[in-house]
Amino acid sequence: MDVKQQIREIIKNHLEDKRGLYQFGDEDSLSTLQINSLIFMKIIIDLEDKYEIEFDFDKLDINSFRTINNLYDYIIQKIEEI
Repeated sequence: MDVKQQIREIIKNHLEDKRGLYQFGDEDSLSTLQINSLIFMKIIIDLEDKYEIEFDFDKLDINSFRTINNLYDYIIQKIEEI
């Protein structure tokens, strides 16, 4: 499973309505999935654990990552820093 698919799975695990993610594109706004700040933090924690990275403090805001591609790019950047 590639990184984008793993990100999708982690997000899906935290959604109440998982059907919305099936038609969700990599450039669609995460806000359409009704992710609140608590769910967002749970997703970030799972991503940090999965990839053994740490998100910068200024990125711990749902507005920092509007799309799956934004999350993907950031995760790849953090992995490359290791």
